[in-house]
Amino acid sequence: MLWHLVLLLACCAAGDADWEPDGNVPQLALELRSSKPEYVLGEPVVLCGILRNRQKVPIRLWPAHVLPPQRGGLELMVSREDGPFTPCWISQRCPVIVSDWLRPEFPWRFHIRVLHAPSSPSGLACEGAGRYRVKLLYPVVNPSRQVRGKSGVPDDEGRVTLGQGSQRRKVESNVVCFAVRAPEGRDAEVWRALQRREFLYFLQFGRTKAGHEETVRRLIEIASRTPESSYHPAIRWALRTHYVQCKQEREAICKVLRFPGRAVYAIGEDHFYPLPAEEKLVSLSERLFPEDRRLDQMLVINPTEFRWLSSTLDEVTQGYGVRLGMSLAVVAQYQLVCEVPIRQTLRQFMASVQVPGTKWVKDGEGYMLVPAPEEAGKP
Repeated sequence: MLWHLVLLLACCAAGDADWEPDGNVPQLALELRSSKPEYVLGEPVVLCGILRNRQKVPIRLWPAHVLPPQRGGLELMVSREDGPFTPCWISQRCPVIVSDWLRPEFPWRFHIRVLHAPSSPSGLACEGAGRYRVKLLYPVVNPSRQVRGKSGVPDDEGRVTLGQGSQRRKVESNVVCFAVRAPEGRDAEVWRALQRREFLYFLQFGRTKAGHEETVRRLIEIASRTPESSYHPAIRWALRTHYVQCKQEREAICKVLRFPGRAVYAIGEDHFYPLPAEEKLVSLSERLFPEDRRLDQMLVINPTEFRWLSSTLDEVTQGYGVRLGMSLAVVAQYQLVCEVPIRQTLRQFMASVQVPGTKWVKDGEGYMLVPAPEEAGKP
C-alpha cells in the first residue's frame, strides 16, 4: 500500500542521530536489510546483514559467536512507533562461524530471524501491530581470545587482523524500517494456534526445547492444513531446519515439504535451485575454464542430504587435486541436497552448483565460488 511506502521512507530518512555505538570500527561497514516491508504479527522478521571491508587490503575477523549479547555478542536494537531504541535479546548468537579473511571485493552476508524474545511478556520481539525500526550492533572482538600480534597492524602480505586483545568494539548498522499488521481471516485462525512460546521458539530456530517434542507434530499438522497461510513459509523453514538437525518426524516432514531429489538449497532465500538437467548442464559447463583439462576428469561423490556445499567442495579438493573453495560471502549460504551419487565431470559439477547470483573465478591454481549479483537473472 502507498501509505506503507511513504511511512517507511520517512522513517528511514529520520535516522537515529542520538545513538552512540559501543566503540568504532572504521575499517568495516554493516548494512542491514529486511526481506520485505511488512510482516504479519507472529511471523519471523528476516534480516540480512552485509558486512563490508572498507579498506583496500583483506581483514581477518576473529569470531565472537560464543558470546551472549550481555558480554559483547550480537545486539539487536528495536524501536516501536518512533520510540527509543531498546535492546532485544533474541537468544541468537553472533552468526560468525569461521575465522577468515574478509576481502574488499566480497562482502559477507548473514541472515537473522527475529521472532522469539525470552524477556518479552508475550514472547515476541515485535509485540503488536505497528511501525518498527531496528538496527544491529555486530561484534568484531572476542574478549576471551588471546592472540599474538597487534590488532589493526598489516602483516607481511598487507593484511590486517581485527579482534585481538580485550577491547570491546562493535560495528553499528543502518536503521531498517518495517510494518507489522494484525492477522486476519485464516491467518488469525493460525495465529491463535501458534501463540505458545515453544512454537515461537521453534519458528525462530527450527529446534525444540526439552519436553516440547510434540511441537513438531503440531506444526506439521498446521502446515498440511493451511498451506495458504502467511505463516506457512516460516513453518516450512523451521520444519526443514529441524529435518536436517534431528531424526524425529522426518518421514512426516518429507510428506509436507516434498524436498527435491537434486538441488542446491539457498538458506537465506529459503529456496531450492534444482541441479540442471544433463543436456543443459553440458551447455553450461562448456563455458567454464575450457583451457583447464584437469576439469575433464570424472567425479564420483555421494553427498548426504542437506550437506554444506563448502564441505562437499573440500572433499572434491582432497580427492581430485583441484582446489575448489567458496568466498566468505557465500560459504554459509548453500547446502547440497542429493538423494543419489553424483557422476559427472568436475567441470559439470562446478556448473551445476553455480546457482544464480554466484560465479566461479580463478583463485591461484584453483577456483573460488563468489557472489555475482549480475548473474542472478541469467538462465
